[in-house]
Amino acid sequence: MSEIPIRELMRQQSVGLPAEPGSNRTGGGGEGFGELLKDMVEDVNELQGKAADSVQALTRGEVKDLHQVMIQMSKAELGFKFMMEVRNKLVEAYQEVSRMSV
Repeated sequence: MSEIPIRELMRQQSVGLPAEPGSNRTGGGGEGFGELLKDMVEDVNELQGKAADSVQALTRGEVKDLHQVMIQMSKAELGFKFMMEVRNKLVEAYQEVSRMSV
């Protein structure tokens, strides 16, 4: 998985960030929010799978570079934490909307 700055990723996913700093134009069309979440979960799952594979390769003696294993594990951990924070914010927003009176 290549590393992409978050602003560029959000622009590609058309979630409403301005195209250029100071611009009033927002992204339109594109994938839905559900697709964005699904892709995020799949990416986190892929990162965790790569981390598990690299740990297993290390224990079998196939990998000599411990740093690469630790980097894979850190990427997986960071991706999971990010996904959980997004989930927590979504739950919080849902609860706030459900408390609103109509």
